[in-house]
Amino acid sequence: MLAFCPGATRTPNFLATRPRSGGLLSAPLMDPAETVGEALEALGRGPTRIAGRGQPARRLRLASALPRRFLVRIMSRATRRMYE
Repeated sequence: MLAFCPGATRTPNFLATRPRSGGLLSAPLMDPAETVGEALEALGRGPTRIAGRGQPARRLRLASALPRRFLVRIMSRATRRMYE
């Protein structure tokens, strides 16, 4: 079993929502084929995988160092800005 946590992925449905860039701190859209490939590659290597080849361990350490409420607020604002 694997909990795979992808970010925004360039799918037809996602693009149909016409999102704007989330700003400087937002990650680029992920390619669907690469995202699926990464999920399949992660099977059997642990219970959780944060998508993106850019240093997932560093992101996890940063996330665990900050209060959960603060992280939720940041993500909420970034998502809201994509659709305002």
